[in-house]
Amino acid sequence: MVEIDLPSERELRESRCIELSSRFGRAQWYSLIEDGGCGDRWGWCMAEHGRLQRYYEHDWYQDDDDRNFDNFGAPHPAEAGLRYHDVRQWLSDNGFNGNEWHSYTRDARVRVENAEPTPWGAPRPLDDRSLWRQFQQVTGIPDLATPLNVAAKASIDPAGFGPHTRVQVTAYSRSPSAACARAITARSPSMRNGSIPSP
Repeated sequence: MVEIDLPSERELRESRCIELSSRFGRAQWYSLIEDGGCGDRWGWCMAEHGRLQRYYEHDWYQDDDDRNFDNFGAPHPAEAGLRYHDVRQWLSDNGFNGNEWHSYTRDARVRVENAEPTPWGAPRPLDDRSLWRQFQQVTGIPDLATPLNVAAKASIDPAGFGPHTRVQVTAYSRSPSAACARAITARSPSMRNGSIPSP
C-alpha cells in the first residue's frame, strides 16, 4: 500500500494563486471567518507572475503569545500602516493603558447620558465607527490588518460594492468541488490598481 500525503489547505491556496498569477499576472485569495467563537481566523495569499509574494493567516482563538500566525514573505505594501494585534496589545505596546479603548467608550456614553438637552433635542451617542475614528486621533492606533482592509488597499474594496457597482472585469472563481471555473465580469468605481486579475 502506497501512502500519499495530501497537500495542506495552505499548499492548495498557494499553488492556486501561483497558477492563476502565471496566467493573469496577479492573483489574490482572501478569507474572513468570524463566527464569534473559537473558529475566528482570516488570511490572504498574493502571487504575481507565477511567484508567491505573500501568505498570511491568523487564528484569533488563541492569546497573542499562542496565536497561530502562518505566513510567508514580507508584508505586502497594502499591509503598511495596519496593525496585527488586538487593541489592548497595541495600546500596551505603545505606552497606553491596555483598557484605554474600553474606558474611552464608557466615558463617551456617560457624557451623552449626563448631557443637558438642547433646543435641538437630547444629544445622541456617536456611532461606533465615529467613536473609533476619534479614538484613533487621540492615540494614533492604526486599523487592524483584516482581509477587507488589505483587499481595499491592494485591489478592490469589498465594502465599496453595492447597487451602484458597475460590472466589467473578468475574474475566475473555482470552488473546491467544482469541475470547472466560471468567468465573472465586474467593474467597480471602488477598484484600485486596475482590474483583477491584471493582465
